[in-house]
Amino acid sequence: MGATSRTIKITGLLATAGLAAAGTAFSQEGGLTFSGRLAQTFEFSDNPDFTDDATGTTLRSRTDLTFGFDSVTSEQSLGIDFGAGLRYTLTTSDDSPVREGLTDPFFRIDYSRNSATALITLNGSFSQSDVGDLRFVLDPDVGDLVVDDGKVDRTTLGFGLDTGIGAPFGVSLDAFYSRRVYTDTTDPDLTDDEFFDISGAARFRVTPTTSASLIASYSRDQELEGAIFDRRTTRLGFGFDHELSETRRVSFDLTGDQIDTTDTLGSRSEEGYSFGLGYAQDLPNGGFAIDASSTLESIGNRNTLSFSRNIDLPDGEIEVLAGVTNNDTSDLSPIFRLGYSRDLRDGEISARVEQNVRQSRRDDDEFRNRILSLAYSQEINSVSGWRTSLGYAESDNLTDGSRERRTDFLISYRRDLTQDWDIVSGYRFEQSRSNSDPDREANTVFLTIERTFDARP
Repeated sequence: MGATSRTIKITGLLATAGLAAAGTAFSQEGGLTFSGRLAQTFEFSDNPDFTDDATGTTLRSRTDLTFGFDSVTSEQSLGIDFGAGLRYTLTTSDDSPVREGLTDPFFRIDYSRNSATALITLNGSFSQSDVGDLRFVLDPDVGDLVVDDGKVDRTTLGFGLDTGIGAPFGVSLDAFYSRRVYTDTTDPDLTDDEFFDISGAARFRVTPTTSASLIASYSRDQELEGAIFDRRTTRLGFGFDHELSETRRVSFDLTGDQIDTTDTLGSRSEEGYSFGLGYAQDLPNGGFAIDASSTLESIGNRNTLSFSRNIDLPDGEIEVLAGVTNNDTSDLSPIFRLGYSRDLRDGEISARVEQNVRQSRRDDDEFRNRILSLAYSQEINSVSGWRTSLGYAESDNLTDGSRERRTDFLISYRRDLTQDWDIVSGYRFEQSRSNSDPDREANTVFLTIERTFDARP
């Protein structure tokens, strides 16, 4: 499926120390910084690869090593990080194949340069992951939650240019490319693909409070190696933004669209219009917005009306969104999102519940997705703490009636061994339920010893 940056991850489910190679966080304080992480993990699990036919138990060793480089000045920044893991099975009571050797290699680079009136950004990445490790990701290309064996390689490139910042006239240009290649998978929906998108806008300041723009975009999504899917989308139109006051704004955009699709059903073309209308207001403790949109998709227009409110708390934030959506062939469906986060005296707490409706970009099926996530962490004393998280995701195919459900629970304990070394231990439970695929379940106990460092020349 065409890789895109719109993949939605379930917050808190994958932030498990010692269970995945962590990317390096770059310092934003300026200057030159080197950083890294070394972690040794031992896992004891009754289903380490999250398959549907696991038996027995497995003790596995994993070593993760990541490095980072960050250079920040007043005009430009460069960030690079890379790493990989080594995984080996120490003992097992199951004769089924196991995944060993190099795992989860990745490389990322980000560069930006700015001046008083312009900004340019470049970025690129490569990663290889076990598809089974992505089971708590809502994939907009497939439309629902993904569970399968095998590996997936992802390559992305991005470019951005913004000129005339703060000036009466300006131009912006954005381009994105991704390539995704699967190996040893069984799901026929997981196909190799490429996705390319380019968009641009010319902005004109009409008055001190009003600006207009001409906008255009083109994207192509295609399967590789003989698979029959090729979709090209072209949009051309205009938009404007107007400040009603220092705290109130309205915006409007209208495009004429054309979507050309070639797949197993043949070739077809969909033409129409898309528009977006929005109102936003800054409040003393946050903001409020109303948004209405109608976006042309391959089977007609997706229509959405939503109301949102952000509330800033002294030590946290509340986010609320409520609305309805439908397309030309479906009834109205409610959508909502409620999020809460708070910094405690000795920890953090967060919660989110969400329902959205999305169309699969490949087979045009409509999915209703529900997400629930809870996370809590607490410092016991100056050298130790614990955290727990619970996640649940449910995806209903409104076209064919299939349903996928995922549950993830984690509890872990961390303690500083020295100033540089930490130890993390914990338990994780994972479950997959489906009315169209075999059920899967895993229980894992893990122990990680890790060291992180930051250095400035």
